[in-house]
Amino acid sequence: MTVADPITEALIVACAAGGELDIGEVALLLGALDRRGVDLGPYRKHLADLARAVRDKGVEPEAGARREALAEILHTDFGYFGDGDVFEAPENANLLDVIDRRAGLPVALGILYLHTARAAGWPAHGISFPGHFLVQVEAEDGTALLDPFGGGRAMDAGGLYGILRRIAGPVARLEDAHLTPTDDRAVLIRLLSNLKVRAMQLSDTSRALELLDRMAVVDPTELGFLYEQGAILAQAGQPMAAKRKFEKVASAQKEGPYAERARDALAGVKRSLN
Repeated sequence: MTVADPITEALIVACAAGGELDIGEVALLLGALDRRGVDLGPYRKHLADLARAVRDKGVEPEAGARREALAEILHTDFGYFGDGDVFEAPENANLLDVIDRRAGLPVALGILYLHTARAAGWPAHGISFPGHFLVQVEAEDGTALLDPFGGGRAMDAGGLYGILRRIAGPVARLEDAHLTPTDDRAVLIRLLSNLKVRAMQLSDTSRALELLDRMAVVDPTELGFLYEQGAILAQAGQPMAAKRKFEKVASAQKEGPYAERARDALAGVKRSLN
């Protein structure tokens, strides 16, 4: 990405550290980075249509009713569903493609549910449940948990245990930490992480580095993306480029989760250059 690129410039402004994000708009901009020259007008109109649909819908002020309304709008009226056939396909993590196809990953669909709920003034949060992304919508009477991949269906304890047991086996336990709301930057990072994992599986180093650049724009305060770039470059046999990444991390963080790791990695790279 280059700062001269207008999409990148718009993304940097939209993700400025310390400010609240418009999660739908940021996800559109991220998608546009892989579809150069696309007209975002129709996609912004679609988000506006979702917002209009929920505002025009008479909904009782209970969390369960709000969950049902979101499911009816996104799944029944607009036809969104989870794409389980080609789960790892890149288009499932690009919001532009998801809107075109009305199908995608749980986190991509979840962004649309979050956008729609908030357009109605309903507090809503992403839930990074193990192995599956969920959405929680709030009301005065409590909260309701929904599965965007499953058409907005309600998630109860049985459904949550079912997901956990597929991942961790029959002895899995449901913990409070599994249902902790996550912030919007983390939701967008999760969206990009799906693409990065696929790039790494294909040994596409340049693509993985590009996606980490985007993650760093979404969350400018997180040095882990810079550190990971250094590790990828070192493994790819580019020690000088790796050295520059590790030096940036070490100079930016004297103490913290990546400080010592960056200094150790930098020392290793320097030894390899001697």
